[in-house]
Amino acid sequence: MDAICWLFIGTAVVTLLANPLFGLLALGGTIGAILGPWLASRLAELLGSSSLLLVAVAFLGLGVVAAWVVAYLQPERKVARAAAVEADTDEDDEERPPAVDEAAVIGASSWEGFCRGPPSPVPPGHRWLRRDPHPVRAVKLVMPNRSRGPVLNPACIGDLSMRCFLAGLLDMVFSSEGFSLSRWIRPRPGGGRVGLGNVRRKALRHAPEGSLSPASKDRRKVMESVPAPLSPPTALPSGAPPPACRPTVRCRAALAGLALALAPTVAFTAPEAAGAQENGVEARPSVEATRIPDGTDVRIDGHLNEEVWSLAEPLTDFRQQDPVEGGLPSEPTEIRLLFDSHALYIGAMFYDSDPSGILAHQLERNAGLGTDDRFMWILDTFQDGRTGYFFEINPAGLMGDGLIGGGGGGLNKRWDGIWEVRTQILPNGWSAEIRIPFSTLNFDSQGDTWGINFQRTIRRKSEEILWSGWRRNESLFRPVSAGELRGLEGINQGVGVEVRPYVVAHGNQSPALGTGWDTEAKVGMDLSYSITPSLRAGVTVNTDFAEVEVDQRRVNLTRFPLQFPEQRGFFLEGSGVHSFNWANPFFSRRIGLVQGQEVPIRYGARLGGNAGRYELGFYQIRTGEAPLELGGIDGLWPTEDFTVGRVRRSLFQQSHVGAVYTRRSTAFDPVEGPRSEGLPGRHTVGGDFNLFTSQALGRFNAQIEGFMIFHTDPTGEVGFLSPDHRSRGYRWSFPNDLIRLHSSYRDFGRGWDPAVGFAPRRGFRRHQPTLTIAPRPQWIASVRQMEHQFYFEYLTDWDNRLLTRLFRVQPLQVNFESGDRFGFQVEREFERLERTFTIYESGEDSVVIPEGDYYSWGWGVGGQTAGRRTLSGSVDLGRSDFWDGERTQFDLRGTVRPRRGVSISTDYQRNEVRLEQGAFDTNLVRLSGSWNLSPLTSFTGNIQYDDVSRVVGLFARARWIVRPGSDVFLVWTHNWRNEVARLLDREFVTLSRGGAVKVNYSYRF
Repeated sequence: MDAICWLFIGTAVVTLLANPLFGLLALGGTIGAILGPWLASRLAELLGSSSLLLVAVAFLGLGVVAAWVVAYLQPERKVARAAAVEADTDEDDEERPPAVDEAAVIGASSWEGFCRGPPSPVPPGHRWLRRDPHPVRAVKLVMPNRSRGPVLNPACIGDLSMRCFLAGLLDMVFSSEGFSLSRWIRPRPGGGRVGLGNVRRKALRHAPEGSLSPASKDRRKVMESVPAPLSPPTALPSGAPPPACRPTVRCRAALAGLALALAPTVAFTAPEAAGAQENGVEARPSVEATRIPDGTDVRIDGHLNEEVWSLAEPLTDFRQQDPVEGGLPSEPTEIRLLFDSHALYIGAMFYDSDPSGILAHQLERNAGLGTDDRFMWILDTFQDGRTGYFFEINPAGLMGDGLIGGGGGGLNKRWDGIWEVRTQILPNGWSAEIRIPFSTLNFDSQGDTWGINFQRTIRRKSEEILWSGWRRNESLFRPVSAGELRGLEGINQGVGVEVRPYVVAHGNQSPALGTGWDTEAKVGMDLSYSITPSLRAGVTVNTDFAEVEVDQRRVNLTRFPLQFPEQRGFFLEGSGVHSFNWANPFFSRRIGLVQGQEVPIRYGARLGGNAGRYELGFYQIRTGEAPLELGGIDGLWPTEDFTVGRVRRSLFQQSHVGAVYTRRSTAFDPVEGPRSEGLPGRHTVGGDFNLFTSQALGRFNAQIEGFMIFHTDPTGEVGFLSPDHRSRGYRWSFPNDLIRLHSSYRDFGRGWDPAVGFAPRRGFRRHQPTLTIAPRPQWIASVRQMEHQFYFEYLTDWDNRLLTRLFRVQPLQVNFESGDRFGFQVEREFERLERTFTIYESGEDSVVIPEGDYYSWGWGVGGQTAGRRTLSGSVDLGRSDFWDGERTQFDLRGTVRPRRGVSISTDYQRNEVRLEQGAFDTNLVRLSGSWNLSPLTSFTGNIQYDDVSRVVGLFARARWIVRPGSDVFLVWTHNWRNEVARLLDREFVTLSRGGAVKVNYSYRF
């Protein structure tokens, strides 16, 4: 497997070159390198059971069959079954008979023997497009003289290169109207037809005259006027064009499978500029920013009644993304943009013909807005198509924001910027005024153009409208789809210095340990300085995270550790640059946290932003000593130093290459104690690449990415480049609205454990392809989209012995127009357990799983109601074989919103496990609530209990935003332990309790 990475890199480079033939060869070599060792190592197993072979056949068959079925769900077939189409004429053609179908039929001499269909004549009203008469390379295209235009890219007419052939083939499958295999299964001349249409046509032809409606009678007359197909001719008249192949079921399936297999390669070989123009992707819109006259102020109150707003030309040309792609919005929207030297101003008017239907439940900052009407926008301040700032509001004035990561998208909503907004609900809709200081943003001071985009949600209609990037394969969260904001001249961040001092006082008590109140007060500070408008440095002293919410509790029935998300603001700002595919060489929760217990951060330095085409991220942090309880033993955790460096260099429009470095140095060995020597510095070095385009064939997304990382051995027994301390992987994907297809490979060495990273599992090789087909059936008015998914995972150890084989099929998931959702899945799994592990610990009742081989079947079903309702929720039920027994899972969630700003949610999870070694049940209950008096004042809290730890935890927090960037927090936590097995017995003992008050204030210069 050592040659895989080099083969893959070669594939990525070659397929970007002009010659697609070499790209295909390189791709084939890569796939062979990936699958070869895997198939060779399992040959004996395949010959014995053929299970893996059946899986591979099922994977290909599912794609072809599903693609074929999807064809029947397209609106084009309804048109094809309608009465006669109007005849068209061309100066060189006779009048077209009304019964000739307007479908395009593709065929070639080289396909005729395979298709085994008698040739059909060129219908009157059609014409041959010029093609090389070579019997093997020629692609003959018959098309109607309609305004619809040719199927193949016009730039390819007369061009018989492999690129044009594949582009045309894919365009037949992935057309702008949807999955257009229906073009290959239209009615044949003479009434012959494949599939359901044949049954309908025969029924219409032989039905009694008196049973037909007038429309059906007309349709039968049209059918009867179609001439019978010709018999296969023995010879063609001199100069006549070759006959077109009439594809049969086998031909159609083969073409569909070939198109799916070649899609990733064609995505990178097709010329982006020409494809974008010829496939109908419009040029991105632009708007000129209007400078506010000197001496004029904008009052942020939500009313757009100030005269200065009339200076800006309103943006009104929005298009629907859902429910009708490209459709006109049901309600008008107007956006105006102003700026001065210090801030950007956005004035928005959202007209609504039914203001009583406006939904605005949420008030808490950064609350999810899946329940409300909303307005979202992004700013790509470097216009690099990869990164940006995200903002959102609702009609009640809620503020949400975040950071957009690399070229493939991704959003981190835990970043809090400093900006202002006010909204008003009016008799004709709702309005908003927004002010975003330039000091909040990093940007390119040399340019006067930013990327910008807007999206409005009308929740009761499940309608999404965008200004730019409204196609379903595009997204607000992909900055490359944004429009342009021009004319930002003379803007600045001021001096670029921000000082945020804070004071915190807290007290804690642990009655279970017999300790009294331990109180402490301290002062800290965060200082940041904009070295350039695009590069910001920061320093933190005595960092405290008293205001951070507690982690959501989970019940872990696996043998691998769980990963919890970062919630501390210091590590969230600018964190997008540190994303690293799927390997996690840097996991910020390894700094300042040890098994969930806090270790003080004495000081730290941070650098983040852009320098030309480079995106940078850097941390240097020192933590202090702290008494901790680890494994039931009290000890002293040592002082540590952490260094993290990350750089990404942008390539092309949406791609990048990058590198990462981490170092961890420990003052003494925490196991041996304070008198031991310090651990040697542990280093991690790695690189990655991400080749992404959203313009494959003009309108599709395609991606190739990979990584390789090494770290040192703390014992010093092996070298730095040892495979035991290495991880690597790569993936290609075709993530689009109708087809989402990807395949990945990764492996992790036996000793993989980066000192500042996260490693849930090591010593394995993993292959994982996934195919999702998501049609949008037009014949069911209540359904927006269906999803059918195949998931396969094959995981071995480093000796290529099978450890895990998982085959999961989701036959159906239905997303309704109302926002409700329903789906079910089945799966078959093999798991080899190489050593015993304890799955349930409860003293003498602990349950231990023995090593061995385990096979299982399982199923799951679930549904979710739309969050816009006053009462909403979800339920999931699953049952499966579980090791040598069985397991039933139940998850119930519900939320009620009795009035604006008030929300109460509950989550109940239950596992019933029955094993030969013993039976047990686990229960987890979480009750969360929030009460928001306004967008600036909130009370939030939660109560959690699980009967594995038997601990009840309470968290409550009050927050007052004095002004953006300045806050007051009051926090209280309390933990009880239930001394008996059942929650309702109420024998609780206080384990710990504590409270904190924190005040921070921001000064900007």
